[in-house]
Amino acid sequence: MEDCYAMVEEAGRRKSQLAVTIECVNSYLNYGDKRFYYPGYYEGLDGQQVERFTKLARAYKMHIVAGLNLTIDGSTYNCAVLLNPEGDIAGIHKKVHLPAGEEFNITPGNRFEVFETEIGNIGMLVCWDMQYPESVRELSLGGADIIACPTW
Repeated sequence: MEDCYAMVEEAGRRKSQLAVTIECVNSYLNYGDKRFYYPGYYEGLDGQQVERFTKLARAYKMHIVAGLNLTIDGSTYNCAVLLNPEGDIAGIHKKVHLPAGEEFNITPGNRFEVFETEIGNIGMLVCWDMQYPESVRELSLGGADIIACPTW
């Protein structure tokens, strides 16, 4: 995680308008391992990791798409979280297409949304979502100027 924060901070120092992390920067567990209760391990949108990205977005006045495993409403999702330069959450994409093994502990999302920002309309995918042309097509038809995709 520290390397990721450092790279986002470097992007901010270089006056980037948008920084995109890799997928699951806070991943601790193997997806196929059913011994662990994921909602007990991964924090929510009000957790320290989102807060740290929020502070970076605010400090450097940039947009950040952070790839995080998050527990939301009792289920864990593989997410892309869009933060605006004010440090507000501007959008969340929950990975829709889960590869083999991930479905044991991760809940799939069910939509592809586009979020309006001052640098353009941003759509998000997470990793395996890119494998399906319908994902990109839906974002494109929804008006996406930029498609950000945290992936390993």
